[in-house]
Amino acid sequence: MSRALADIESKVRKVRDYRVCFHPEAPRGCSAQIIASHTVQRCGGGLSAIAQQNHVYGCLPNMIQLGRTGGFVELTRIGVHQASTFSGFCSTHDCRLFKPVETQIFSGSAEQVALLTFRSVARELWEKRVRIRSHPLMREALTKGGSDADGQRLFEAMADADELDLVCAEEIKHDLDSILVQQDWSALASIVFWTDRVPPILASALIYPEFDFEGRQLQDVYSDGRLEVIAVNAIASADRKGAIIFSWFKAESAPAQLIESLLSLSESVLPAAIFRFIVEHAENHYVAPEWWSSLASDRRDVVLQHLNSGIPPIRLHGSQWFSNPAQIDFGVGIDRVTMLTTA
Repeated sequence: MSRALADIESKVRKVRDYRVCFHPEAPRGCSAQIIASHTVQRCGGGLSAIAQQNHVYGCLPNMIQLGRTGGFVELTRIGVHQASTFSGFCSTHDCRLFKPVETQIFSGSAEQVALLTFRSVARELWEKRVRIRSHPLMREALTKGGSDADGQRLFEAMADADELDLVCAEEIKHDLDSILVQQDWSALASIVFWTDRVPPILASALIYPEFDFEGRQLQDVYSDGRLEVIAVNAIASADRKGAIIFSWFKAESAPAQLIESLLSLSESVLPAAIFRFIVEHAENHYVAPEWWSSLASDRRDVVLQHLNSGIPPIRLHGSQWFSNPAQIDFGVGIDRVTMLTTA
């Protein structure tokens, strides 16, 4: 069975070798080379700021691992040059488009926030296209792996969600294309939580929020209509500190309510709430080995449980996280908070 799964895994890797340039004007002006574009901002050290021996921990599940763990996702040691990359831009457009965030210290400007948002969206779009291309292989793996009817039904539900998410990501990317071309940032809102040291978890992701931090439903993520989204980027800064940036379309209410509920939490649990949100909802996140090894084994288990929890109602699942903020010590505090709601 493991050999059959290994063969399918090899085919999945080939499917994931999907190369495209998501620049708003592509293919016009594209260079011949599609590169491994980093999603986590490199200015300020990027993943190197949290790496140990040039490695970090991240979610890199494969069929062999999932077969061994019964579908439970574990953290995997990944080299910093492989982590957070996707083949989503040509070398010319990647260099030019993201210059304001890759060569300048992050200040929270509207342009920088828009570029980080765009990169999160591009990565989400790339991931959904690749995942849908791999669905036939995943069905084959379930059959050869002896999955029961419940497992197959769960996969088909997830496959249907991928299809809906792809349509949503395509539409969002189209809207952001116009924002970048016109350089009119007024349609976006953002909030930046500036941390007093480099965060132990760095991330870049697009999230479809279902519940706010009080457990109130924000939207039906299984509906056929366009979903409202929020981007989250957790980055290191040049002064050995960091920033967690949430950004969204101003016209959308779900992300605004999510942030309102986050700000209603006490300062003592705010860092834990933010990082818990990232762990649960942002697949594209990376963990500092030094911080991970400092946790007791039972604390690591708690983090992994939240990592595998998907998108649960916070009111059903996470009260212990907020009621006992010392349960997981992320080792960072919030220095200040800035909001950008106008151009």
